[in-house]
Amino acid sequence: MLVLAVDKLAEPGRSGCRRIIGAGGKRLRPDLLSRCAAAAASAPLLPSQRRLPAGGGDRPQRLDPADVTWAGAAIELLHTATLVHDDLLDDSTTRRGVPSVHHQEGRSAAVLAGDALIAQSWRLIARVGGQNVEDLAVALADMCDGQALEEQLRYDGGADPLEVIRVARLKTGALFAAACRIGARLGGCPEKHIEALGRYGADFGVALQLMDDALDVISDARALGKPVGADFAAGTVTMPLIFATGRDTDGRNGTAGGGHQPDAGAEIRSLFRPGLPASEYERARQLLLRSESGHRTVALAEMFARRAARSVTSVPGFAGRLAGLPGRFVQRQVDTKVVSPRQQVRAGIALDGHWSDWADAEQAPDGNAADPRGAGWGATGWQPDLDQSWAQALGDSG
Repeated sequence: MLVLAVDKLAEPGRSGCRRIIGAGGKRLRPDLLSRCAAAAASAPLLPSQRRLPAGGGDRPQRLDPADVTWAGAAIELLHTATLVHDDLLDDSTTRRGVPSVHHQEGRSAAVLAGDALIAQSWRLIARVGGQNVEDLAVALADMCDGQALEEQLRYDGGADPLEVIRVARLKTGALFAAACRIGARLGGCPEKHIEALGRYGADFGVALQLMDDALDVISDARALGKPVGADFAAGTVTMPLIFATGRDTDGRNGTAGGGHQPDAGAEIRSLFRPGLPASEYERARQLLLRSESGHRTVALAEMFARRAARSVTSVPGFAGRLAGLPGRFVQRQVDTKVVSPRQQVRAGIALDGHWSDWADAEQAPDGNAADPRGAGWGATGWQPDLDQSWAQALGDSG
């Protein structure tokens, strides 16, 4: 399906996009869509609880495998389009171990190929129709907003950590949320369950983005399939930089923990600038590695994975199928791609209290405490209420 859609593109972009798609990739987004659709179709719901077909009728909606195929391909084509454009913006020479489109076919070809992939994505999602088209449109708008915010933060060594998380939620979480929402809708879920699956997907996407940012520091090009250290070199503000420079969750300067010294954070900030000579760039890389910032970002990704899992615990038929996926994904990335000492990637990595209190707070889909012991209880014990600025930054408040 993907190859057939890409073959509709003009050369030279067609060859480049076929190369990127042929190089593999995790296909997480269409896989999640398919899993959500299957779980929804087999969920123990009464007929009266299931959605009615978008085209009308009084019989509950039934899962159509063809719709899942169309929608999954649309999601993956849109994701591929963002990769082609991201590589162009970041001037990345490789993607999935093969030359990026702009590097081999040229910048104009990359722009046009990405645009054409978006068009092909819309042709496929239109076959499914209804609210699914709106979900994909919202995701694309969010991804554009996330890219714009990332550009605003470029080379800002004093960036607000909340804004960095917002970038992850918009650039990556938005398409994950759309995939889960569309899958749940195709399977006939009621609206409240679709909303819960959207939250699950958004947090899963943030966990994935945090892992990607961490691996840029603690992996290598061979394991990752693309150059490492690219974020720092491009001036992209990520959570490893935030942790390494000692920025707290409320925007204050502090220590990054793990034995990291404040003066090292100041040196990293001074090196975070355009046109850095190779020797100073290597110095920055070593400081980032010694700061444990990559491993602390992995710990934060684990927190978002747990948060995603909690979103589906109250959705009938979904917990057993989906709750463990985000955590297993994070662990698999650690096992296969981390090349600095793995013993440092552990649950015992100390995170600032603000991060732990927020990301581990036990939340039910309606925002109330889910633990039977009462409000504020989380997996690690007593957790204070969410700080309002965190909730607003992540779209969790009204």
